Amino acid sequence: MRADIEGLRVTAGVHHIVYRDYHRLLSRVFPYGIFYTHQGNDVVVWAVIDLRKDPAWIRDRLSK
Repeated sequence: MRADIEGLRVTAGVHHIVYRDYHRLLSRVFPYGIFYTHQGNDVVVWAVIDLRKDPAWIRDRLSK
């Protein structure tokens, strides 16, 4: 998981935007997704979420 997050230094911004301005990186550790925002040189990881959760729950979590 740490390697996935560290990899955002190189790959930030290439992942799909899945909700508002949140990108989602699918972690190598199944079934987790890393949700982050990217502006310029800044990357902010907002959540690491088990993707087996209800998509409505995930959207609610990201909207807070």
